[in-house]
Amino acid sequence: MNFLKVVLFSILVLSQPSLAAQQNEEQVYIDVIKSFRLRNQLALRKHVDILLKEYPKSSYADNAIYLRGQAMMQNRQYTEAIREFQKIGDLYPRSNKMVSALFSKAQAYRKLSLYDVSEKTFKQIKKQYPGSPEAERCDLELKLIEVQKAG
Repeated sequence: MNFLKVVLFSILVLSQPSLAAQQNEEQVYIDVIKSFRLRNQLALRKHVDILLKEYPKSSYADNAIYLRGQAMMQNRQYTEAIREFQKIGDLYPRSNKMVSALFSKAQAYRKLSLYDVSEKTFKQIKKQYPGSPEAERCDLELKLIEVQKAG
């Protein structure tokens, strides 16, 4: 009798659609945001991976990658964060997150004491995105680099 229950349960479980199939694109992105807000990096990674795999042309993809990069910044995983921000530039060069990704990448370089690369990136932002909130913040970041270089 127990064997029969196990077999029936297995059939029931295996016949269910996958988690990604059960959720639509918007719900997966909502899960990305929830995971980010809860600072659950494991769940965030899983939901971003599902979004990118199941919905590769999603309008949320660049934002999801950006949030994953920001989570890595919060966890002081600067090298990994740089890789995530670079993906936005490589895969979504016209993304609305492009300037934010560049800015965050420059901050990560500064945190890694790669001052020359950081300075170059902040200057690039000022030149390519004048008037953006990030461009306005670059002057402060450049002053921080001066102070850190001197100290």
